[in-house]
Amino acid sequence: MAESFFSYLKREIEYNTFYNIEEAEHLLFRITSY
Repeated sequence: MAESFFSYLKREIEYNTFYNIEEAEHLLFRITSY
């Protein structure tokens, strides 16, 4: 039970980190394209 919860949590954290990096790249591209 705990193991599956931690693997789920790890996946959520990795996904959110990836999403935040994507967002940051979009913002950076928008700033540098001016």
